[in-house]
Amino acid sequence: MALVSELIVMCTNRQRTMKRIFCLLFLFVSLSGCLITEWEDVSNESKYIKLIGLELITKETMRAHGITMEPNYEKILSHYSITPLPGFSGPEVLSVTILPVGTKVKIVKVVRCIDCFIKEVDIELRLIEGPSLYAAPSRFDYEYFIENKDRLFTVINEREHR
Repeated sequence: MALVSELIVMCTNRQRTMKRIFCLLFLFVSLSGCLITEWEDVSNESKYIKLIGLELITKETMRAHGITMEPNYEKILSHYSITPLPGFSGPEVLSVTILPVGTKVKIVKVVRCIDCFIKEVDIELRLIEGPSLYAAPSRFDYEYFIENKDRLFTVINEREHR
């Protein structure tokens, strides 16, 4: 009987330990997106170089979210995150600018987050025609772009870019 109760105590302790580890891991992953991040230019990598210089026209209305990456959501613009509607909201969003159908953009850079838990890759866009944005990078998620390029954009200079 004593052996059974010892086994029960051991299992209970192991479950508590696993719960603690799981909670700490969950907390770490959750907060990893809330830290100031560093990005590296990966435009010259073979996977991305063909995108640089591409000029596009939006087929759908989009939103440019002015984002802060500062601790405590200080009102310092870090970059714009461009998304299709409906977009997103949260304390990190400082402003929202509507980019109407027909907004002309150019891909100027591809960047990868070097200190993110999940290695995020974004394309940086420069608005050529359309609403003006303050001097901050405008980013669009690379994977989403690749999966939805034909639905969201018309390419206007595919043969001319490098």
